Amino acid sequence: MGAAHKKSIEGPQLRAKCLIVGQLQVGKTSLVQRYNNEDFSSEYNPTLGCNLKSFTIDYYGLGVQLLVMDSLSDMDLQLECRLKSIKNADAIALVFDLSNSTTFEDIPAKLDLFKKNEYRKKEVLLIGTKADKEVREVSAEEVNKVIETENDLKIFYIETSAKNDLNVAPVFIKAIEIGVGYQALNWERRKYFLWVVKHMTPPAAEEGGGIHWANLCEAIPSMISKRNRRKEIPLYQIPIELIPKIGEFL
Repeated sequence: MGAAHKKSIEGPQLRAKCLIVGQLQVGKTSLVQRYNNEDFSSEYNPTLGCNLKSFTIDYYGLGVQLLVMDSLSDMDLQLECRLKSIKNADAIALVFDLSNSTTFEDIPAKLDLFKKNEYRKKEVLLIGTKADKEVREVSAEEVNKVIETENDLKIFYIETSAKNDLNVAPVFIKAIEIGVGYQALNWERRKYFLWVVKHMTPPAAEEGGGIHWANLCEAIPSMISKRNRRKEIPLYQIPIELIPKIGEFL
């Protein structure tokens, strides 16, 4: 299966909410618009109210709905009602402008704000925008220092350019991975694989008792749970042709 794409044929099976946070004019909305295949505009139009976008993304065969809210500027962070969105977010993208050092100075304070307001994940996206500009005011060393000194949150850093469409898609793919969770995504992919194998199996292969293909995808989580409690399921109950495939994908 190839890379993730923006549309899914079968519709979303998993969902995540991503909050985009950053000072005014750092390019939050431009990132969302570029990912939405809209033309880039250098003219600044401030976002009014809450700007929500919903993307249905094909993540390696899985349909994932990503709801993106890009309205959290510094003024919004002073409102108690807006701070609640931090607690409700499945993923947060913290955005600064590489060509404007003042937009980077309060990054540690914002990370502390996320923790104070009970952000429920342990991972945050840090996004440096406007990487196309020749003059930079934020160095790689400064970014690395923030990442290395943050003890509670794991930071994934991506440099982007909405103007040149540089690393825009990876921002939203990583938001899915943080928001839904790697374990859930991997398990859904494995279930999809088992479903495909089941439908490729001749009917005769399902005869003779044991665990049938029709129930296999739902049975494996229980098997794993029982195995972890030292109550293992005998391998002879599993169709023999499945054993090497389970070893490869689990």
